[in-house]
Amino acid sequence: MSRPGSIYFLLISIVLQCFFTFQVNGQSLPSQVEINSEHYSVFHWTSENGLPQNNVQQILEDENGQLWFSTFDGLAKFDGNSFLVYDESTSANLSSAFVTSMALDTSGSLWLTTNEEIICLKSSTSFKIPTKATPFKIKKINESIYFYSQAAIYKLEGTKCVRISLDFGDKSLENIISDSPWICQLNSTFYTLTDTSTSPIFQAERFYRLDENIYKAKIGPNYNLVELTTKGAFDFNGLPDKLKHLKPFEISKLLYSEDKKYTLIESLDSFFIFKNDTSYLQESKVSLGFHSMTTVYVDSEERIWLGSSYNGVHLFEPKTFTSVSQKNSSWEINGHMVYQAPDTSIYFEAGCGKIVKIDPNKKDTSEITVSTCPWTMLISSKGETWVNGSNISLNKHLAEYDPQSIIGNDLVYSMFEHKGTIYLGAINGIYFFDEEQIKKVESTDSIKKVYMFYENNEQELLFCSSSGIGVVKGQRAKVLLNKGNGLKSSDVRTIYQDVEDRYWIGYSKFGLATSDGLSLFHFPTRDGRINKNIWTIIEDDHGFLWLNSNQGIYRIKREDLVSFSVTGIDDFNSQRFSEKDGLHSAEGNSRTQNKGFKDHEGNIWFSMISGPAYVNPENLDVKNAHPIILDEVLIDGRNVRTRNILMKADDSQITFKFSHACFGSSDHISYLYRLEQQEEKWSSVGNSRYITFSELPPKEYVLTIKQAGQSNVIKIPFRVKAHFWNTDTFKHSLIVVTMSLIFFIGFRIWRKRRKRIAQIKKIDSELKNLELRALQSQMNPHFVFNCLSSISALYLSNDQKAANEYMSNFSTLLRIILEHAQKNMISLREEVKMFNIYVPLEALQFDEPFELVVDVDPLIDLDSTFIPSMVSHTFVENAIKHGLKPLKNRVGNLTIKVRKSGDMIIILIEDNGIGYENSQRIKSKMNSSHKSRGLENTNKRINLLNLLKDLNISVETVNLYDSSGTAAGTRVTLTFPIIDLNENANR
Repeated sequence: MSRPGSIYFLLISIVLQCFFTFQVNGQSLPSQVEINSEHYSVFHWTSENGLPQNNVQQILEDENGQLWFSTFDGLAKFDGNSFLVYDESTSANLSSAFVTSMALDTSGSLWLTTNEEIICLKSSTSFKIPTKATPFKIKKINESIYFYSQAAIYKLEGTKCVRISLDFGDKSLENIISDSPWICQLNSTFYTLTDTSTSPIFQAERFYRLDENIYKAKIGPNYNLVELTTKGAFDFNGLPDKLKHLKPFEISKLLYSEDKKYTLIESLDSFFIFKNDTSYLQESKVSLGFHSMTTVYVDSEERIWLGSSYNGVHLFEPKTFTSVSQKNSSWEINGHMVYQAPDTSIYFEAGCGKIVKIDPNKKDTSEITVSTCPWTMLISSKGETWVNGSNISLNKHLAEYDPQSIIGNDLVYSMFEHKGTIYLGAINGIYFFDEEQIKKVESTDSIKKVYMFYENNEQELLFCSSSGIGVVKGQRAKVLLNKGNGLKSSDVRTIYQDVEDRYWIGYSKFGLATSDGLSLFHFPTRDGRINKNIWTIIEDDHGFLWLNSNQGIYRIKREDLVSFSVTGIDDFNSQRFSEKDGLHSAEGNSRTQNKGFKDHEGNIWFSMISGPAYVNPENLDVKNAHPIILDEVLIDGRNVRTRNILMKADDSQITFKFSHACFGSSDHISYLYRLEQQEEKWSSVGNSRYITFSELPPKEYVLTIKQAGQSNVIKIPFRVKAHFWNTDTFKHSLIVVTMSLIFFIGFRIWRKRRKRIAQIKKIDSELKNLELRALQSQMNPHFVFNCLSSISALYLSNDQKAANEYMSNFSTLLRIILEHAQKNMISLREEVKMFNIYVPLEALQFDEPFELVVDVDPLIDLDSTFIPSMVSHTFVENAIKHGLKPLKNRVGNLTIKVRKSGDMIIILIEDNGIGYENSQRIKSKMNSSHKSRGLENTNKRINLLNLLKDLNISVETVNLYDSSGTAAGTRVTLTFPIIDLNENANR
C-alpha cells in the first residue's frame, strides 16, 4: 500500500478515536468505539483507552477466559472491563516491555519473548536470547513450547532451552507455520522467504500463510492480483474459490486463526472473514480505520478479535438481538406495537396508516393499510382484525358503534378478548362490545389510562392502569391495588403471573415488584440491575424473566429474584441488552397492550421505539462461566503478594483488586462479598472490581467473592496480625502471670490471715491472763488484809457504825471487782462508783487520810458510755500507794476527773504526792530486785485491747512541779473512745 494511503487510514483512525470518551476509575478516557453492522457489534481499543501501545502482535485467551495482548510497549490482560498492563514498571519479572510473541504451556503459564529474553510470567523463569537484534517468536506444538528466530529454533525442556539443529530432523516440527518473514515450512521442507519487490511504490511479490499453505502473490501495477501460487509447489490454474470474488484487490494480509478455522483477508479497501470456506463477515476497512492487521483470534465465545500494527484492537461480537430491518423503502418502522396472531403471524407498525405482516411459515411479508396510526391490535376468535378499537375487517369504526360518542376521541391503549367479549382500555376507562354496541364498564372507582389487560391462571381478567391494578367481571370493574393500599405507585404498566401463581408487577418510576398473595416486595433500582421503568414482563422456557424498559432489556433468573425477595440476601444478577446487542434503540414501548410476547418457537419479541426486535434465548446459555481472578492486593497503598497475605499490626487498610472475564455486559454485572469469620450475609460491591476494608480486628479471615446470581466463588484467606499485647500468646502469658499473682497474693493473704488468727488467739489468751492478773492485783492480799484489819480495829474501838459502813463498802467493792472481771466493758457510772468505794477503803491505811475529789462532766451520760474494765483502777492504786502514801509534810489530795472531748472520754487521775520520778527512786532503793507488775500488765493489756478491739486507748503520765521546781505530784491522762453499748458492750 502506498505511503499516502497509509497516512490517510491512520488519520481516519485517529479522528474516530477522538469522538468518543467515557469515565473509567475516575479518569477521562476514550471509550470503546462501537460500530453496528447487520450481525456484529464492533468495539475498538487503542493506547488511549487501555492498551499500552497500538502495535498488537498477538492475542491469546487463557484458561480463565481473560485475553492477553502482546505489544511493543508491554503486555496487557483484558477481562472485558479493564486492562491490566505488565511492563518494566509494573512487573518485576519483565526487564523489557518489547513483547514480540507469547504462548501458554500445558500448566497454563504464559511464556513471552521480548527483544532481550524469553520469560515465563508466572514462575519468573527466563532465558537470555543470543542476539538482541533478532527477535524471537514463540509457538506451542504438540504440547511443547518452541522459540524460533531467523537463525535458530529452541525447544523448552523443563527449565532448559535446548537448541534444535537447522536440519529439522525432529518430525514433530512438521506443523510449524511461521508468522515471521524469515522462515516457514511446507511438506517437511523449510524455506527462507525474501522480499523480491523491485518497485518503490508497491511490493510486486509477497508471501502469505493461509490455512496449511504458504502462498506467493504477484501484484500488478494497478493493484490487481496477477498470480497466486504455493511456494515450492504448483501454480494455481485459478484462484481459490474464497478469493475469486475479491479481484481486483491488493492483498495486505492473509491471517488464520488456528483453533477456530477462521481466515481473514485484508484488501485495499475492505476485509473479509471466512469460517472454513463460508463467507462469515465483511466490513468496510475505511470505516473501521484498519491499517496493517497483524493477527486474528476467535475466543471461546465465538468473538473475533483483530489486532493491527498501528490502530490497536477491534472486537467483532455477534449481536444477541435481531432488529427488523427496513428493507422496503416505503416502510417507516415505528415502535408503537408488535403483535402475534393465533396463526403465529407477526404484525408490527410501519408508520401511520400501515401494518406489516410477517408469515413465519412462508417466510414472506405483506402490508395492511389502515386509516390511523396503529397503537394496539387484536385478532378475535372470529377472525376479525381490530386496530385501535376499530373492526377493520368490517370497516367499522368507533363512531359507528357509538352514536352517542361515549368514548369520543379518547386514545385506546389496549384490547383483549375475554370469554368472547372484546374489552377496550382507554384513557378514561374500560369499554366492551355487546351486541354490536359499545358500552362502558361500570365501576365505583376512577379508572384512567388502561395500559394492559391480562388473564391470570384462574381465568380472571385483570387490568393495569394509571389508577392501579384491578379486575373486570362482566360489565363491572374494581381497582384491587393502588398507591393507597400497598403499591408504591398507582401507575402500573404490566403484570405477569408465573406457574407458581406469583405475580410480577412493572411500574413506571418504581421498577419491579412481586407478590406471593400475602405480601408485596419491591426490588431495588439503585444499583442498576433493574431499571425504574418496567414496560413488559415475559418469561422464557429457561426460567428467565425478560423486562423491557426505557434503558434496555433486562434478563434475570426468576428463582434468583424470588430468593432475594424472601431472604433479602443480595444475590441476583441481571444482564442488560442495548444497541450494541442488536437493538436499534434501547428504549421500549411503554403505553400500549402490544409491547411484546413469546412466539411459538420460543423467541422473545419486544416493541421498541425504533421497531420490533427479537432474541432466541437458546443462544444465551452457551457462554462459559469464567472464574474470578485475584489480581492485586494493596495494603496501605503498597502492593503485596497475593499468597499468604498478612496485614501487620500497624497497617490500617487492605484492598483486593480482582478481574472477571465477562465481555459485553461487564458494566451490568454485580459482585457480592463477605468475610466468612465476620458476617454471614452477602454485601454488594456493585460492578466495581475492588473491595476495601479498614481497621479490621486482628484474626484470620477468608474473603469470598462471587458474581451475583452465580455459584462459582473465589476464596481469599488473609490474616491481620495483632500487636504483641493483643496476641493469644501474650494473653495466655498474661493470664498465667495474673493467675500466679492472684494465687501468690491469695496465699499471702491466707498466710497473713492464718497468722492474724493465731496472733488473735495468742493475744486473747494473753489478755485473759492479764485480766486474771489485774483481778489478782485488785484483790491484793495486803489490801484485803489491811482492809479487814482496819475494819476489825473499828469494831474493837466500839466504832461499830463506821465498821459496818466500811464492811459494807468492802463487800460491795469485792462484788464489783468480781463482776468487772466477767465483762469486757463497763459503764462510767460503775467505774465512778468503784472509785468512790475503793479510794476510801485505801484511805483507812493512812495515818492522815487524804482528800478524794471525783469530778464528772454532767453532760456525760454515765449509763450509756462504756470503757474497758479494770484499766483505770491500776493508775488510781499507783497514785495512792506510790504518790500519796510516802507523803510526809502535807495532806494528800487525789482528784479524778471525767471529761468528754469530741468522740473521746478522758479520765484524769491527779495526785499531789511525791511524784512519779521520786516514787521510782524510792522503790529502787528499797528493793532493787522487785519489779512492779501491775502497771506493766495494765499497759500490755491496753496495747492488746487496741490491737484486738481497735479501740485506740492512750495513756499519758506527767510529773507535776511547784513554783520552786520541787516535785508536786503526778497526772495520768487516760483517753478512751466513746463506745456504743449495742455494738461494743461485752464484746
